Amino acid sequence: MGFASVVVAPADNVELTPNSSAIEGLVRERISPAARLFDRHQEPLYYRGTGGAALFAADFGIHSQRVTVEVDTQATLAEQTAAVEQKLSYWVGYEPLDRLTLAIPRAIAGGKRVRILHDGKPLVPVAAADDQAGADGTGAIRVRVALPDPHIGAFELQVQYSVAVVEPKAEEPSMLSIPLPMPEDGELVANRLTVKAAKNAEVSPRGEEWTIADREGGLGTRAICQLTASERIDRADFDLHWEGGEAAGTTIVDRAWIQSWLTAPERQDWAVYQFTTSQNELEVAFPTGAAVDQATVLVNGKRAETRRVGEDRVAIVLPGEGEGRRFVVELRYHFSGPRPPRGAMRLEFARLGPECWVRREYWQLVLPANEHLIGDPSGFSGESTWGWQGYFWGRQPVLDQVQLVSWVGVAPRTPLPERANIYLFSTFGNVSQAEIRTAGRTWIVLWASGIALFVGLLLIHIPAVRHPAVLLALGVGLLAAGLAAPEPTLLFAQAATLGLVLTLTAGLLERGLGGRRRQPVRREPSSAVLEVASTNTAYHLPRSGGLASTETAPAIVVEPPGKADR
Repeated sequence: MGFASVVVAPADNVELTPNSSAIEGLVRERISPAARLFDRHQEPLYYRGTGGAALFAADFGIHSQRVTVEVDTQATLAEQTAAVEQKLSYWVGYEPLDRLTLAIPRAIAGGKRVRILHDGKPLVPVAAADDQAGADGTGAIRVRVALPDPHIGAFELQVQYSVAVVEPKAEEPSMLSIPLPMPEDGELVANRLTVKAAKNAEVSPRGEEWTIADREGGLGTRAICQLTASERIDRADFDLHWEGGEAAGTTIVDRAWIQSWLTAPERQDWAVYQFTTSQNELEVAFPTGAAVDQATVLVNGKRAETRRVGEDRVAIVLPGEGEGRRFVVELRYHFSGPRPPRGAMRLEFARLGPECWVRREYWQLVLPANEHLIGDPSGFSGESTWGWQGYFWGRQPVLDQVQLVSWVGVAPRTPLPERANIYLFSTFGNVSQAEIRTAGRTWIVLWASGIALFVGLLLIHIPAVRHPAVLLALGVGLLAAGLAAPEPTLLFAQAATLGLVLTLTAGLLERGLGGRRRQPVRREPSSAVLEVASTNTAYHLPRSGGLASTETAPAIVVEPPGKADR
């Protein structure tokens, strides 16, 4: 008879401690067989029988699920945004875990701004049905994500999002607030935050929730601030300021001009930068969708030497050496896809490296003649005056293309089309995008005239609407709209001209036809003569004898009282 092998495979939530003094007829095998017999995270216990009766004895305990998590957050500051990436390192013991709960700050919860990844694949967050944290409108939103498979042991989640950064001024810092999603499952064993600022910038934490673990930096290097916390904290606040003021920057852009053409089926941009620098290269990031390989790059009017440093980034080689060298760089590029459709759109621009500071920038938007801009983009100031354009009163840029070309110091190029709507804006800093809204002329006229006609018909046919209080409220509303958004209000007023004309025509017709309906009708006196005999009352009595239905009984005439005495 051969020797038997015994394998003891406890479940993951069962802890076995073999009792060697009570075990009989079994010898522990120190080398595990090559074949894996059970899909368990615990290593099985292997024994070999010595012959005869065998007895296995052990102390055991059953554990509930245990979860621990470490949070490592890294925020990298660029010119106007901070890219944040979190790594959530989980360890699950005893029982597998198939879903997780995260608390997402409301500042980044909307619009699919947060990406949650597992092994590089996105997970779909679902708002928790029992979410009470954000009931007051200020707390975090609890979301749940389902894991592809139940996990036990170690695994990681990645959380990615971005937040806006206010560019600091040379004389005063700006506040940077970074919202932080936090895991709700398990025990938090570590919470670390690393902030990397741009060159010549420094970040200083506010408050006492975070402890500075390490700090690197200094003039001419990337400032790195490492913080730790012992609790779950859903935000971190910093003061962001330049070291050494504005002069510490190595590249200062005095004048910048970006021209965006949306008149063709595809979008085309022309960006010009006039700057002084001590660097040998200028890094440029093209907007998403731009055909980088087909872009034209000129330095002082000549083809420039470039090299790719990323999918959409190029480094422009600048000739010469030394401080205070002055250059004019031109970028001409188009987009491979069609231009954005009318309506709300976000236009990204070429961006210079984070070490650059732009003092003054103009953005010129060129739209087709039948497409109009509704309002000014956020972060930009309109550079236009009001005047007559043919039969309409509209905006006229204070600088045309010839003046802008001369201002920025480049050679003229193809003139703008005569039949086009041209808008000019200005800003400062390294602007990365603009959000605008446009509409077609036909739709603007249709909506504006339709509303004007509707209101006019109400005034004509419903007398209660013509009450002085209603008219006063209507006038105050129009005045408030004009003060809050003068340009869209003026555009609406001009587009409503057709509706006003139709309303006036309807009013004239109503007055003419209504007056005709209200004229008195004159009737001629009747020429009929009332006979006395007509006042007699006749009674028809039925005749006896079964008269046919066609026979008529004699009528008995009853004289009126007093007639017989005449």
